[in-house]
Amino acid sequence: MYKEYLAYFKDNPNRYWFKRKLFGWGWTPVMWQGWLVIAVFIAAVIFLASFLSPGILLSLSVVLLTSLLI
Repeated sequence: MYKEYLAYFKDNPNRYWFKRKLFGWGWTPVMWQGWLVIAVFIAAVIFLASFLSPGILLSLSVVLLTSLLI
């Protein structure tokens, strides 16, 4: 199954940053630009959660729940 995923991700002639998942809904990053978008999104969630919430524990729980959605 892992080899099937790798073959699917490498077959990217249009050089899309994200491709649809083989199973389930959504998109997954396949280029470094897509992974950068994900990293910036997670950093923004961490920053906003720590800036807007009163406790660090609440911030970490928001980050954890958000990362599970990805």
